[in-house]
Amino acid sequence: MKPFAIGLNCATGPDLMTDHIRTLAQMSARPVSCFPNAGLPNEDNQYLETPESLTAQLEKFVNQGWLNIVGGCCGTTPAHIRAIARMAAGKPPRTIPTNPHRAYYSGIDLVEAEETLRPLIVGERTNVIGSRLFKNMIAEEKWEEATEIARWQVKNGAHVIDVCLQSSEREELKDIDPFYGMLMPKIKAPVMIDTTDPRAIEAALK
Repeated sequence: MKPFAIGLNCATGPDLMTDHIRTLAQMSARPVSCFPNAGLPNEDNQYLETPESLTAQLEKFVNQGWLNIVGGCCGTTPAHIRAIARMAAGKPPRTIPTNPHRAYYSGIDLVEAEETLRPLIVGERTNVIGSRLFKNMIAEEKWEEATEIARWQVKNGAHVIDVCLQSSEREELKDIDPFYGMLMPKIKAPVMIDTTDPRAIEAALK
């Protein structure tokens, strides 16, 4: 969709955004923006970051070369924005990568398909077409045992887990919730949804 920028706004002050902004700056082929709150609100819903303290935190991001666009969200006032503008004036924006194509696959853990991760191993034993053992477990609705196959594959080096529940002998849509519901808390690796049915893709993503 080619968005103008990607970034974080609202939620917290800059201090709690540091790791996320650093990661976006490393990964994004688009400009990176940061519009933090004036800190987290206290119990009286007051934002306690002053223009000076908020700007000092944001200046660290700018000096690291992580940002293209900077501003403020909840709790910021015209004084905050003026201080941010003065701080950012004349400072170079983040350099956009000249070779922007990078491929990421995300479960709880993130996998990047790049030169140092070769081969990228996809575990295909959680596939009713490729594994008779897995197919029989699904047929018998042994969800716990079936998900253990996925965990075993990750332990043995799989970077991504392929899951195919599409069988002519069963109704795939009915198997998705019980299987995925038990699978997702067990593994951190990304999951490849292997099906030809768009409804099954949607259900698995949910």
